[in-house]
Amino acid sequence: MSLFAAILFLLLPGGFMLWKSGQKRKQLFALYDHYRHIVATEGITSIQTIADMTKQRPAVVANDLRRLIYLGAFQDAFVDMHSMSIVIRRPKEPTETDLSSKRAAAMKELEDLVKGADLKDIFGVIMNGDIQIPPSSKPAEKPLPKKVECHGCGSSTLLQPGESKACPYCDSPLTYPKSG
Repeated sequence: MSLFAAILFLLLPGGFMLWKSGQKRKQLFALYDHYRHIVATEGITSIQTIADMTKQRPAVVANDLRRLIYLGAFQDAFVDMHSMSIVIRRPKEPTETDLSSKRAAAMKELEDLVKGADLKDIFGVIMNGDIQIPPSSKPAEKPLPKKVECHGCGSSTLLQPGESKACPYCDSPLTYPKSG
């Protein structure tokens, strides 16, 4: 009987703690969903505003947002402690002028290709499938943002080409790498 009492004495608190941790985890995931909704849907990026909305301390919100970024909930984002906000980089959408200039360039390239050629020859080449378009010179590719590891604390920060700034954790200088 004493063995049964000892087992019950040890299992009851363990079972209670397991149940309690499950409840806390559900609360944490609900808070993370709330963060995602606030930032992604409502467009609020101020850590202080998010802290006020969720009744959390700003330091807790900043750490939670860093964890969400690490877990992949926010793509291409970082927490800027100087402005106390989460910064999400969105890809630039092509404007109508960008598209029309690309169309004009394509039309010019087509005109240059056809200029001086016999229309009958062009039609025959198209029908036979022997289209040999000379390779156009590709524009130089724009360098992409890179994650730079801080030499002071080891954290990673996303830098744009040519960008230099201080590490958000230890203020060590970070610079976009010149090569590779």
